[in-house]
Amino acid sequence: MSRRTLYPLEVRNGLLFLRVAVGDGIRQPVIARLLVDTGSSFTVLSTQILEDAGCNLQSPQGSITITAASGIVRGKIFEVPQFSALGQTIEQFRAVGFNLPKSVDTDGLLGMNFMRNCKAIVDTGNAYIMMPNFLP
Repeated sequence: MSRRTLYPLEVRNGLLFLRVAVGDGIRQPVIARLLVDTGSSFTVLSTQILEDAGCNLQSPQGSITITAASGIVRGKIFEVPQFSALGQTIEQFRAVGFNLPKSVDTDGLLGMNFMRNCKAIVDTGNAYIMMPNFLP
């Protein structure tokens, strides 16, 4: 048996946004506003958010080629000590560090690597994300 929890999304210019917390588990976490992007395989965080959250930008875990609306771009993969959203906290969460254009007005993208892991259901028409709560 399962119940579901609904998390409202912010709607701006027809796009859906969610606030997340990113941190190192020691300092106060950094709050980031991410665009919900079911077309993005990976969660993307601005390098400023990563740095503010305590990530060492000089030590990426690797790099990745991303197909974006503007063409092919390269991003670096970082391991975020703690990533919290939708009632979930993931330790050692892998995210891509990349700065999106200022016109997007966001700190990054909430990608499928997080949503799939948490079994999130995005309701675009009602602007919420539904999360399953499994009961014993």
